[in-house]
Parts: sequence; C-alpha cells; structure tokens
Amino acid sequence: MKDYKGEIMKKERIHLLDTVRGILILGVVIYHFLFDVAVFTDIDMTWFDDWWVNLIRDIGAGTFIFISGISCHLSHNNMKRGIKAAIVAILISVVTYFFVPDEFILFGIIHLLALCMLLYEPVLRIFNRVPAAFGALMALSCYLLTSNVYYGYIGIAGFLEIHLPLELYGNVLGYIIGFGMYSPVSSADYFPVIPWIFLFIAGIMAGEYFERDNINGIFYKNMIPPVTWLGTKTMIIYILHQPIIYGIFELIYVQS
Repeated sequence: MKDYKGEIMKKERIHLLDTVRGILILGVVIYHFLFDVAVFTDIDMTWFDDWWVNLIRDIGAGTFIFISGISCHLSHNNMKRGIKAAIVAILISVVTYFFVPDEFILFGIIHLLALCMLLYEPVLRIFNRVPAAFGALMALSCYLLTSNVYYGYIGIAGFLEIHLPLELYGNVLGYIIGFGMYSPVSSADYFPVIPWIFLFIAGIMAGEYFERDNINGIFYKNMIPPVTWLGTKTMIIYILHQPIIYGIFELIYVQS
C-alpha cells in the first residue's frame, strides 16, 4: 500500500476476517459438542442429522475455506503455512487412526487447506492473472456443478446430471480427490479436493479486492475483540477443542 507520495505504508490487519473466523471456530466447537452429546448421552439428538444442520455446517465450512483463500492471496509465506498445516494434518490422521479409529480422519478440512496452501505458489497463483470478478464467478460455478461428484455425477441434481465413469471410484486416491462413492475407506471429517478447492480459489480471486484496498474501512475495525482474538488462534483451537470435549465426555459417561 502506498500513500499519495508513493511511500510504502504498513498495511493494517483486516480484523473483520479474523472476527468471522472467530465466529466460525465457535460454531465448530458448538457443533462438536453437540456431536459428543449425541454419541455419549441418551438425549434425543435425532434432529442433529437433519438437512438444515448439515446445511449450516457446510455453509460455515465453506465460508472458512473461502476466507482461507483470501488470506492465502494476501500472505507472503504460504509455503511455510502450508507445511505447518500439513504437519498438523498428518498428526491428526495418525492420532485418530491409533487412538480413536472409529473417528479416523483421512482427509479433513486441515488436510484440504494444507494442500491448497502448498499448491498456491506452483499452481493456484496463476488464477491471479484472471479478472477477479470473472474468476470468482467461475470458481463458484465449478463448486456448484461439482458438489455432487461424490455421488457419481457433475451438474445440478434433477436437472442436468453428467454421470462419471465408475472407474474413478472405489479407491483411496479417488476418495481424497472427491470420488467418494464406493470407497474402501472413510473419514470422520471429510473435505475432498473436489468441490471444496473451488471455494478456496474463489477466495483467492476475492483477495484481489482486499489487496487493492477497495474495501470499506469497517473491515479494519476490531469490533468484537475477544471473538477477533479467537479468529487469530483457529488452528490451535481446532486441534485442542475436540480432544478436550471428547475427553470430558469420556470421563463423565464412560469412566464413571
């Protein structure tokens, strides 16, 4: 960012992005708390599997991935961030595999974000050459059109369905990419490359507007400091919250 004299000025932190992240990570904690309530207690939680709960979950996750794309565009150390996230993702897989195999996470949201960050420099950065509005629109369209890849087709359910070859399905690599149907493996937290990477790319495109300082001053205001602070600690909160909640329920309902 430059002032009117052309001198380099230090960019302010865009606090609103942290605030939204803070709200989203609180939602993740609440969701996993309710999940554990359903697993450990006799409370009627049949509603927890209703479509609207899944819709809220997916909107929250999609927003988080989108914001991660914006942050990736603005960051200058994506490879370092990607390596750190990849290490965390591997540890999550190892720990869940050996200690809670029923909740094994093969490819969750941290795995996805790690891959996207690692791909940014060698591959995804090319999208910066595309006009931002057009690129974001195309990426969102690709997300919508590939959202049913898991079930064997691309397009819009009941309107335009292009069925994919079954050979793409039934293997681990296909499961990670997004061809999940008939897979020999499963993941308790599952965010395959397709369709979610397209929301990340849409975020990269949106990041162009943030970089050009086209945003309103309200984006820079820290309106809810505690929530904003949580938004700067999302990785550590994500890593620790479920083991803590799960452990408390384990002590209360299993060990007692």
